[in-house]
Amino acid sequence: MKEIVLKLIQITTCFLLFSCGNTSVLPTNNLLIPIGNENKLGYINHSGEIIINPQFQSATCFSDGLALVRSKGSESKYGFIGKDGRYVISPIYDAATYFSDGMAWVLQNNRIMAINTGGEIVINLPNVANARNFSEGLAAFSISSRNDTYWGFMDKKGNVIVNSQFDDVGIFSEGKCAVKNSDGTWGFIDKSGKIIINHQFNEATVFENGRAIVAMGSQYGVIDKNGKFLINPQFDKMITDDDRYLINSNNAWGWCDKKGKYIINPQFIEAHLFLSNNLAPVRIGNNWGYINKEGKIEINPQFEKAYVFDHDIALVYNNSQFGFIDKEGKYKINPQFSNISKDYVSKHTDGTNLMKYTEIGDSYYPAATIEYYY
Repeated sequence: MKEIVLKLIQITTCFLLFSCGNTSVLPTNNLLIPIGNENKLGYINHSGEIIINPQFQSATCFSDGLALVRSKGSESKYGFIGKDGRYVISPIYDAATYFSDGMAWVLQNNRIMAINTGGEIVINLPNVANARNFSEGLAAFSISSRNDTYWGFMDKKGNVIVNSQFDDVGIFSEGKCAVKNSDGTWGFIDKSGKIIINHQFNEATVFENGRAIVAMGSQYGVIDKNGKFLINPQFDKMITDDDRYLINSNNAWGWCDKKGKYIINPQFIEAHLFLSNNLAPVRIGNNWGYINKEGKIEINPQFEKAYVFDHDIALVYNNSQFGFIDKEGKYKINPQFSNISKDYVSKHTDGTNLMKYTEIGDSYYPAATIEYYY
């Protein structure tokens, strides 16, 4: 019998892997950082001061003023805390998603429910196989029939707005959502379920500022809200990065502008985003450092791993320990942590907001659990 679990959606297409959830400015709720050692996580501020004592088996970034945490012990449960570390919603659930759009999915006694930030049950889903987090007032859900699974959308009252009919779906952004047909191609619908951009793409992402990255074959480009190409498919990978794109060509990473013209030539083994910062982490040889927006090295390669700046600090990894540096490359918080939440790492790698991409439902995964360690 299938066990019901929460899971982070498997990243199998560019639709999830490279641009979904990217934001031009990182949210300010990351000022408390979920971090710790072994299986005991708490929260620190940007000065390294412990704000919430390490006590949780797992912990996430704050969303809608609440953080999802897992209590310790042999019968650990999931609940939600406020920024003072106190439970706002008691740890009584076998699984739960982040809050998104003021709603979270929870699992209790094999029942999938949606709760609001007050912990009140808003939706019960007795006949739904899977449900994904809300975005722009709508949540994707799936219904299984024999060996097939079809996706549709519901509103915050549980009313079906778009009937389950798609092989896969994304999240709504700017009133549009990428959907996958039975032939394996992606197009876009509006909030009524009407196809507004025909199925034609091998992969598709969310719309940001009227533009979306899509793939034709194995090459990526950018379309406008009408489906017209603004940048013809020509890159091996693309990620939205504020007013530019992080791109991969011939196994090297660089940046192009909104017309597809190179700003920084592809030359790096790996690279993460600038987002709202003037520095971006890049890998040169075996180590990571930081470049400015002209491509000049500002912080010499010296870290085993390095991540996007979160306001005034950046997460780095050396000798099996996480620490934080300032914009001069000096340690502001010395390496001393072995675990950090996966959602924090994801936001500061490619900008992906995992809060929009959690799913609760049927799975062949072996246990009802969430692991956020990196």
